[in-house]
Amino acid sequence: GFYVNATQAPYANNFQMYDYITEDLVGLLKDEFSVEKLSLMGHSMGGHGALMMGLRRPELFLSVSAFSPLVNPSACPWGKKALAGYLGDDSDKWASYDTCSLLKNGHKREGTLLVDQGLADEFLEEQLLSENLQRSCDEAGQALELRYQEGHDHSYYFIASFLNDHVAFHLKAINKG
Repeated sequence: GFYVNATQAPYANNFQMYDYITEDLVGLLKDEFSVEKLSLMGHSMGGHGALMMGLRRPELFLSVSAFSPLVNPSACPWGKKALAGYLGDDSDKWASYDTCSLLKNGHKREGTLLVDQGLADEFLEEQLLSENLQRSCDEAGQALELRYQEGHDHSYYFIASFLNDHVAFHLKAINKG
């Protein structure tokens, strides 16, 4: 779903995924479960969502991490197709849902973004564009720990291999915050 608030038919009426996560789900966690401290983590498209939402709403999430995230959807085939379908052809609308564009437009957060990327990931070069994230963070002054993992692909085994690191990263932020 690319975690956007769709503006194009047939998605516009019911596909408001950005608001669903940042308002509805966060509200439910806070109101019904008394959760006060939140962190965000995702894989692939979910990694895109985590990074993008973490930059757009840094006050909501104490820490953000991702596995194999799609970081620059405005610049890759998957992203272009999805963003055009959900938001139309106006690429300016796409920028508010693109991590690299957000960084270029001044969105930052305190602390470090943690990203793990497998070097054997079949989507790395054409779709995920991790080097664009590194460049955008460097230019924006956003702290980033981008860890390339030799021999790992896009699979859940990859996530399982480094999940404890991400949990520890988030626990550190939650205990500090």
